[in-house]
Order: sequence, then structure tokens, then C-alpha cells
Amino acid sequence: MASAISVRALTKKFGDVLALDGAAFTSVRAEEISGRADAAVAASGSRTSWFASQVLVIASAAAAITVAAGIGSGLTAAFPLFEPALLVDGVGAALNVLPALFLMLGLGAAVYGLVPRELPLLWGYLGYVLVAALFSDVLPERFGVLSPFHHTPNLPADSFAPQFMLPVLATVLVFSGAAGFRRRDIGR
Repeated sequence: MASAISVRALTKKFGDVLALDGAAFTSVRAEEISGRADAAVAASGSRTSWFASQVLVIASAAAAITVAAGIGSGLTAAFPLFEPALLVDGVGAALNVLPALFLMLGLGAAVYGLVPRELPLLWGYLGYVLVAALFSDVLPERFGVLSPFHHTPNLPADSFAPQFMLPVLATVLVFSGAAGFRRRDIGR
């Protein structure tokens, strides 16, 4: 069963690296600054529906890539050992990091919607999350406490409270970003 643990660890690292999905809002902001977003927002009917479509595309892509990474790491572990259960472990580990990944997306949406000029600060936070994830074995445990991936339990977990709280927090952040985007001028 040691190989199942390594599959989980590998997929968790994939999820940590994919925390950069929050940075996708930087490209959305670039579209806005260039003036190309004006027509898209006008065509969508409302600012909220345009904002929601951007968040939905980014979230879908991040989830698909994470699940694909879980399938890939599960297959990589399952085939040489002839243990199909490792494929399930890989997919389960990928699904386990999705709430933290969505929290990172929610943070990106909130920053983009409320204070878009501060998006470069998001890159600093994403760098911190990446360092905390990649060097979690050598850094003190308290170093990663501000990373949502620090609060993702390993499977099997005693408590799934973080798995429920992270999506709730992500939803609040996305709604606050949508409210901020609805009130501000595009391109500002």
C-alpha cells in the first residue's frame, strides 16, 4: 500500500502546482485593458453573466487538468504493479485537492472583481503556495498554514470539515468578485 500513498502525494503535488489557475485572471484582465472585453461584456447581456462565464471556464479547465493528472498518476502506478485500485486512488487524490484549487480560483475572482490593479500581488501569493507545497517536507509545518492545500486532508481522512469549508469560502469569494465587477468600470 506504500505505492498508493505515493500516488496520492504525486497527485497532491499536481494539484498544488495547478494553484496557478488563479493567475488565469491576469489574462482576463489583459483582455479588459486592451478593450476587447467591452464587446464581449456587451454581447453577453450582463456583467455578471460575463464574469460567471470566465470563472466557469477557468474552473472547468482547472478541474479537468487536475482529474487528468490523477488519472495519469493512477495509471502510472497501477500498470507496473498490476493493481487497478491505484487508479481509483489517483482519481480520488485528484478530487481531494479540488476544493483547495477552487479556493485559489475564488481568490483570483475576488481580486479581479474587487481590485483588479492588485492582480500582481496574487502572483506573490501563488508563489508562496507553490513554495509551501514543493518544499513542505523540509520547511516547518507552520510555514504553509496560509496555503489552502495545507488544510487538505490526506486520504483516508478523519475529518472532512476542510473539504466542505473550502468550497463555501471559494463561493463567497467568487460572489464578492462578481459584485465588485458589476459595480466597477471595465478597464479600470
